[in-house]
Amino acid sequence: MDSLSWLDFTNLAVAILGLVVSTFLSILLFRLGRRLTFRSRMGTWDEYRDTSRRLFVNTNPERLPEIILINAKRYERDYDGGNNVNRHGDLQTRAELLDIRHNGIEVVCEIVSTWWAPDGRRTLTETARAAPNAMMIGVVPFRFIEHINVSGDEYRYSPIYYVSYRGPGKSPYSHFKYVESQGSPLGPSGRLYYATIDDLKELRRGRFVSWLQLQNYRVRSYRFERATRKGKDRLPGRS
Repeated sequence: MDSLSWLDFTNLAVAILGLVVSTFLSILLFRLGRRLTFRSRMGTWDEYRDTSRRLFVNTNPERLPEIILINAKRYERDYDGGNNVNRHGDLQTRAELLDIRHNGIEVVCEIVSTWWAPDGRRTLTETARAAPNAMMIGVVPFRFIEHINVSGDEYRYSPIYYVSYRGPGKSPYSHFKYVESQGSPLGPSGRLYYATIDDLKELRRGRFVSWLQLQNYRVRSYRFERATRKGKDRLPGRS
């Protein structure tokens, strides 16, 4: 009986030791995997960063490089050079590359009007005093980018960024900010320096509001495509 109890104790100790060792090895492999994944991700981001910087080399300093953002999820099935929107977002977005961040790129989305508020700060709300226009900049994180094709394709000769449209409203942007030119060159390239307008805070659109905007955009896009198809189907000389 004593020998049997001792044997049971030995088996239990071996089982516990095996569990401890397997747990330790699992944690070790998990941490090693995370380290390798981080290094691999940083290496990929370095490639994206270097590729993006090279786009400025052969571009007129007075202009910004034009790029195309293509929805990676829709590319293989839907891409034909055109653009439309569905529940996965736009098929493609044209933009101008403004700057490269440590974790992504900044592109020009649109030019917006700004005004001076009574307290002297800049505002997007119209007042009696107009202020200089500002650029609305969309930030595309490197973690959204799947691939970069600097040569373009048969539809566009501009560099193409294949992006996961994971931002609010199925957009390629994590958030937006507002900048303006300072009117002085930065460095030997002679490119202008664009500073963030502190009075106009970063714009981080809520996901629900962005979803509503996407649905409205989808309806308008569908109506436009339908009207375009009807126009093409009409015979010449007939109304």
